[in-house]
Amino acid sequence: MGIGIYENMSVQKRLGSLKDAPISDVNKQLIFDFIDYCFSEGLSKHRVLKYISILKCIAIQIQLDFDKIEKRDLYRFISDLERTDKSEWVKHDYKIFLKKFYK
Repeated sequence: MGIGIYENMSVQKRLGSLKDAPISDVNKQLIFDFIDYCFSEGLSKHRVLKYISILKCIAIQIQLDFDKIEKRDLYRFISDLERTDKSEWVKHDYKIFLKKFYK
């Protein structure tokens, strides 16, 4: 899981915080792979930073490997998310990012 290919220091720092996060190695690798995909698609660094943060939060909350998640797990996660006091925009971002991640 090398992070040397990213030139922007804030991206490197965010990826470093992901490396130390209390999530599975599988999820870390899936997020790193997804970030590479996002950069290859031309997404902005700002957007990628947001993806890293949100996917890290989701991984911490859901406590399942992303490649093992079933549809019902996502429904349960989104149902729980909808019942939180997070802003509507945060809820919206979580759902959009999950959709993009699983595309």
